[in-house]
Amino acid sequence: MSRNYSLAFWIVSILLGANLALLVTYSTPIISEPELENEEDLVLEGAGRYNPGSSNIDPNERVVVVLVETTDIKMSQPNSYFEDLIFGGSYGSMDHYFSEVTYGYTDISGVVLGPVRLSNRLSHYDNGVNGDKFGNIREGVEEAISLADALIDFSPYDQDNDGFVDNIMVVFAGESDSSNGDSDGDGYPADIGAVWPHAWGLYPSYNTNDGVSVGDYFSCTEMCPMGTYAHEIAHNFGLPDLYDYDGSSSGIGQWGLMGGGNHLKDSSGNSNPAHLNAWSKQELGLLEPTLVDTSSSQSYTLGASSSNPDALKIEISSGEYYLIEYRSTGASNYDAAIHSSGVLIWHIDEDKCIGVHGVNDDEDHPCVRLIQADGDYDLENGYGSDAGDVWLEGRSFNPNSIPPSRSYSGTYVDVQMTITETYNTYAIVHFGSFNAWFYDVDAVVQDDNGDGFYNEILFTYDPDTDGTTQDVMVQIDFYGADKTGTPYSFYNNHTIQGREWDNFSREIGYYNAGQNGMWWIEVKLWIGNDMTDSKEFGNIWIEYPSSSNNNNEWLDDVYWDPQDTTGDGKNDTLVVDFQTVSNSWGGTGDVYLQIYSDENTSDRHSQYLTNLEWGSHSITLDMSETDLTPGMLRGNLVLYVDSQREHVASAFNLNLWWDSVRLNDAMVIPYDLDQDGALDSLEVSVNIDHSFLEDTPVIIEVNAWNKTGFDGLTSMSESRTLFMGPIFEDNPGGRGVQTFWLYAEWEQDVFIEIRAILPNGNEFVEIVTWNDLTDEYGFELQPLDWTVTMWQIDTQLLDTSGDGNEDLFRVQYDLDSVSEALDVAVELLVTAPDNSQYSIWDNYTVNGDMYDLRNLEFPAWLSGQHEFTLRVHDLSDNKIEFEEDFGRFTLSSAFDATSLELVVEGPSGTEAEGFSNVRGEDCQIYAVLSDSIGEFYDLEGEIVWGSTGYTETSEAFLPTINSNAVDCSQWNVGAYLVYAHYENGVEILVDDEIQLIVTEPLPPPDIMLDLNGVPDVGNTSCEISTIIVADSSTPQSAPIIRYEWYVNEELSETVSATLSCMEFEYGVSEIEVYAYTENGQFDVEKSNIVLIPDQDSESSTNLEVSPKNKVETESWGVFVVIAICVLAIVVPILIIRKRSGENFNDLEEEMWFDEGEKMLPSMNPVQDIYSQSVSPAAASGADIYSPSAPSAPSAPSPWVESIDEEGYKWRQYANGRAEWFDTQTGEWKLYKE
Repeated sequence: MSRNYSLAFWIVSILLGANLALLVTYSTPIISEPELENEEDLVLEGAGRYNPGSSNIDPNERVVVVLVETTDIKMSQPNSYFEDLIFGGSYGSMDHYFSEVTYGYTDISGVVLGPVRLSNRLSHYDNGVNGDKFGNIREGVEEAISLADALIDFSPYDQDNDGFVDNIMVVFAGESDSSNGDSDGDGYPADIGAVWPHAWGLYPSYNTNDGVSVGDYFSCTEMCPMGTYAHEIAHNFGLPDLYDYDGSSSGIGQWGLMGGGNHLKDSSGNSNPAHLNAWSKQELGLLEPTLVDTSSSQSYTLGASSSNPDALKIEISSGEYYLIEYRSTGASNYDAAIHSSGVLIWHIDEDKCIGVHGVNDDEDHPCVRLIQADGDYDLENGYGSDAGDVWLEGRSFNPNSIPPSRSYSGTYVDVQMTITETYNTYAIVHFGSFNAWFYDVDAVVQDDNGDGFYNEILFTYDPDTDGTTQDVMVQIDFYGADKTGTPYSFYNNHTIQGREWDNFSREIGYYNAGQNGMWWIEVKLWIGNDMTDSKEFGNIWIEYPSSSNNNNEWLDDVYWDPQDTTGDGKNDTLVVDFQTVSNSWGGTGDVYLQIYSDENTSDRHSQYLTNLEWGSHSITLDMSETDLTPGMLRGNLVLYVDSQREHVASAFNLNLWWDSVRLNDAMVIPYDLDQDGALDSLEVSVNIDHSFLEDTPVIIEVNAWNKTGFDGLTSMSESRTLFMGPIFEDNPGGRGVQTFWLYAEWEQDVFIEIRAILPNGNEFVEIVTWNDLTDEYGFELQPLDWTVTMWQIDTQLLDTSGDGNEDLFRVQYDLDSVSEALDVAVELLVTAPDNSQYSIWDNYTVNGDMYDLRNLEFPAWLSGQHEFTLRVHDLSDNKIEFEEDFGRFTLSSAFDATSLELVVEGPSGTEAEGFSNVRGEDCQIYAVLSDSIGEFYDLEGEIVWGSTGYTETSEAFLPTINSNAVDCSQWNVGAYLVYAHYENGVEILVDDEIQLIVTEPLPPPDIMLDLNGVPDVGNTSCEISTIIVADSSTPQSAPIIRYEWYVNEELSETVSATLSCMEFEYGVSEIEVYAYTENGQFDVEKSNIVLIPDQDSESSTNLEVSPKNKVETESWGVFVVIAICVLAIVVPILIIRKRSGENFNDLEEEMWFDEGEKMLPSMNPVQDIYSQSVSPAAASGADIYSPSAPSAPSAPSPWVESIDEEGYKWRQYANGRAEWFDTQTGEWKLYKE
């Protein structure tokens, strides 16, 4: 048959293509991972790419939390820590956070499972090779879920009945890879053996035992703050990340949980994540924004979004709109750590959100963009969020504000919004139906009387309106320097017409303000109660000569020039060129350069040039040598003459950026760790911030210097490398608090230096000299007497069996040492309820102060009060370096009871009545042992056997110690008591016994064929039977359970002792029967029978068939009968002649049977000629009368042959059977006494 291989090829190709399509369809990228490849080819289901309308949060979100350990990393926190952190219901817990964020709508509940322990080291699942953040992490997640499958019914956690568990969180032991820097020093922030928090999915999904599957999951580590747990589960609710994956911008900064707001902390250092921003809440259905009609004048009250579901929406075009919300640091528990209270204006374009994995990757046109009030575009440039982003009271947002209301297409949006009032819990925002703005506004410092002193400011402005005649008011505010204090305000009212040129002006000088000095200047434009535009000039100096200031000196031709000296595109150096001028040209002047930030005016950098001759000068400032925060800065250049301030030149919006590290809130706390009354250790902490836009390795050093004399050597030092870079997802980019420990090895008095060392060699240093504990200068320390310190210790009582009773005691500890490598033995001493004592040991090497949390566990085997003591032995001197008594705890048994049961296979009977067995038959006694206690503690004992015989012949053949089975098949006949006992290493003793009787085996059966049921003629009633040969001298034979009959070598269906021959054909039939016993013994008999047809019936039949030839038919019948009779006489004679051989000369003797045969029932003479007794196995193998198929069963056991005095051959079998050789038939026959 030809085959169409081409068709088969196309069918296979189509099927493979369909499978590949399914695989692609179910491929899910890692949520929030910025380095995904080929993302345009991926289609997500439920996660990854955001689709508007797909987000959802339910009133009750149930979460399964699986704690995961590996063979090398154990949990440092008890289960109760995670229960409190996630489900605790109080401030700082995840469920408390979502209760506030959802305005009480959602309750987070669930269960914490484990820890489950994976089969490999953490590095197997998270290899960190070449910056790979995830490695085989999904293998670890699936293994963890499979282990947890035995601990919980997952089905209640499929709340939407889609067949998948809704929320499953996998928490790995150990560090968070997103916040531990480059701990392995390979140049990548992703390190081996530290999990990077993420949300992802198992494909194919894992099918639990409960009829539901696990697909999407989210993962953190035990080191993650609460905000990161909240961020990751929000992905499960369908929310996308709102930061820029490639780090080229800052996304929404820290203004929302889905940006960098998950990292925020309160003043106590506790996690205090930002709320979801208004867009994220809108997507979850938590708020419905109010649509603003910008064509009418109306005021709106916006409640703080942390406590009220309020937001305003201004439509721009289809899918593009503004969302406006009010954020407050004091309205509720969360949002307390955001940069500032104020109004946030979000620019949304839904078209940039659909089907995109990184919705905010395009900083020029993202899905969700914050319009920053200061107009600095820090977020777009990757500089992060700050307090200047919020819109404060008095600010307006319109087409002419800075920044303006403008669509992504570049057209102005006709909106006039003014923030009229702000309070702790709400703000009032007004929208006007008309508009006005400053086409131009300027402020020039001038000398109004020509005496050379710049004593006033000339304001010129040109306000325009949208084509109507409009009354406006111009307000000019003079604040103290850096916008401090209550302003002096000056007002001018005007009527303007459309866009006509208006050349309004106003002079304000020292005579108005009343004094010389620096003033912060702002100009505002009002229409009624609506502030429609404003201009901020910042600090401006005005002066008037006084008695101590009469030289009339000033600064001229001042040029502020930010420069990029490294070629990295960032202005890292400021050059200020200027001239000093004096009318008198006498003496010299001093110039003071001051650089500062609007956000923190008290944080300034100053540089001096003294004794300058009058003329041209220049100052060059390397910004990396300052402690300022990069960004938009301001500058003042101040001229002093004779210590009097003569003139100030100011600059605004100096865009300066450089690599810098800020070491904030440095703190040193001394400790007495060995509790000898003397301080011996220091805990050093510092809050780190920086300006790196790309991941950069920075070394943080903590050094202790001798304060009594500098010798160039540190007395104590610790360091680590942090990767500092942009914030994204749960990675703070190297920011936050870092803690170091210093241990004194000798007596010393020190101060502490914290140093940040950049790759280019630049350093940033913070010195701590004041000891707050002793209220004095320096830290006096005595040597730490202990070589080992117990830095962390915790005890737990656990229910491992799930029966509601605590049955396991666990102690967790982290040992530190002043030695780099110290061998110790940790002992958990247990006093059991019976006052017996046991020790559990952990021998290992303590490596300095490296974090290494370890466990010792004691599962109880006795119920009752247990006492626990922990000891640490220094193996170098065998001393106990640490000891702590934990007290007494009540525990139930964690194990099933140790048991030993003897199980008998083969013999019949019961354990209560005893067992019996026939000698030689299968007989096994098994010791079934259950000792989970011995197995767990590796204290298993041995099984010891014993036996007592009740009769003289009883002799048991027992095995060696610790065998789990006894073969009793060859034991002597008799009665036995067999017993065994077992004792493990904790002295638990169990035993068992049985009774066994061994009897003699029954002999095999001896059968003969009974042919009396075979008729002489015809077959209308024909039956062949078997007879068991037995007499009083023969023991009872084994019972026969089955017969096999062969007729002419074909197996019959009959299995009983009788075979019907009514259906046999006429003529000679060979009959063979096997009789089997239960133990496999058998006997076989064989015979031939001849069936002769009845003449009358045959003739009658023939006549009926052919009546016209009756005579002929009857004649043939006669001939057939005669022929059969002749054959019946001749054939036996020929057979007898052939078989008699040389030992028989008298034919008549062959026709007689011996005396034994005469005892048999009478048989048909013709048939008796063919009746032969066949041995079970002929001496030469197969008997000549044996059928060729099927094969006979196996022969009896081996025999011994002999010849007696009369010349008879004999076979003697091991079981007592005897056979003799019949020379007449050439057969071996059973000897019957």
